[in-house]
Amino acid sequence: MEKKLFVKPDEKHVIPLDQAKQWTSSWRKWAAKQGVPYETVLKAFTIPFSDIVNLANFPVDDLMGVRAYLCLSEPDDVSSIKIILVPVDKDNKDILAYPKGAYSNSADESAIFDLTFPCPHLCDPDSELNGD
Repeated sequence: MEKKLFVKPDEKHVIPLDQAKQWTSSWRKWAAKQGVPYETVLKAFTIPFSDIVNLANFPVDDLMGVRAYLCLSEPDDVSSIKIILVPVDKDNKDILAYPKGAYSNSADESAIFDLTFPCPHLCDPDSELNGD
């Protein structure tokens, strides 16, 4: 079995379960005040690990991270909400295309990814973070 590299998160970014439950509950309560029915309120996004690994291995030196943009694929339809992800370089700039030759011979291969699956639709109904 191949040993996996694990990088321990910075403690200042670790959220205790009680805090996470409070924050997710606050989001659902805010959505309810806006008139969004509980069954349709967007609760989470699933991002496949294979896509995270591919972004982490993006062929650019000094990659700083990944930026997530919220968007609607259908104007005025909140149920079409998506997160699109783009690699970010060391200068905090979005990388919107692969470097020429890294992926193909084209200089314009998009590096903007729709890799997320929203909840509802793909949810963990038993998660302590998914309901009050």
